[in-house]
Amino acid sequence: MVAVRFRLENTGTDAYEDSPAKSSHLVDSDDRRFTGSNTTTTAGPAFPDTVTLAPGGSALGFVTFRLPNDAALAAVQFALNSGLADDVGHWSLP
Repeated sequence: MVAVRFRLENTGTDAYEDSPAKSSHLVDSDDRRFTGSNTTTTAGPAFPDTVTLAPGGSALGFVTFRLPNDAALAAVQFALNSGLADDVGHWSLP
């Protein structure tokens, strides 16, 4: 299991409501995508199923991923609308 910490900030003018776990993915070197879960982790507090942020609000939490032992992690991705948005944040892993 792998846990990733995300900081979400609502920079818009409307309330933001989404599921951070469903919006988060880990990608391995074989381009397999693994969707996050709200599983409890010893790394820190997990996000709840749904996060609601007022404009200017922020939240910090962990998303947990269950991966096969042979997965070589390559990137972390986050997309709004439970992972269905066209714009995707992508961070390569060393």
